[in-house]
Amino acid sequence: MNEFDDLDSVEPVPERTTIPKGDYKIALEKVNQETVKNGDNAGKTRYNCQFTITDERQTGRKIFMDFMPHNKISCSQVKSLALATNTLLIGNMLTVLNAAIDKNFIGNVGIRKDKSGEYEDQNTIWAFKVLQFQAAAPILPPVEVLTGADGLSKWVKDATVPGGFRQIG
Repeated sequence: MNEFDDLDSVEPVPERTTIPKGDYKIALEKVNQETVKNGDNAGKTRYNCQFTITDERQTGRKIFMDFMPHNKISCSQVKSLALATNTLLIGNMLTVLNAAIDKNFIGNVGIRKDKSGEYEDQNTIWAFKVLQFQAAAPILPPVEVLTGADGLSKWVKDATVPGGFRQIG
C-alpha cells in the first residue's frame, strides 16, 4: 500500500486558530524574495518572512509577514527587527533580514482583522523588542516540613520567629 493511502495512520489537519495577543519570544526563520504580480504594487519586490514562536506558551506556531523595500512602514519595521536582534544595518533590506535569521527577540503579537470578510483574521507582529535575559532564580536550600504533635499541623524551621518554627498548615 502506498504510504499516502493510509488515512488511519494520520491525524486530520487541526482547525486554524490565531495566537492570542501578547508578547512572545520569536525568531525569524526564513525569508523569500518575490515580485508582486497584481495590484498597485505589481512589479515591485516583496520579502515574505516566516517567524516562529520559540516561547513555551505557543512553541512552533508560525507568523507570516511581508516587507516591501519601497514602503516606509516596512522599512521602519525591519529597522526595529534589526535593533531588537542586534543585527547590523548594513546593506539593503534583504541583507538585514537574512542577517536576523535565527535570532530571538520579543514580539508583540496582535491580530489583524479582515474588514472585507473575505479572509480569516491573521496574526501580525506589532512591535519588535530586545530579548531581556532574566537571571536564574536563586537556588534555595530544601525546606524540612515537620508534622505537629496533633498529627495534622505542618511546621517549618524559621529563625525569624520566636521559638524558631512557623506553622504553614
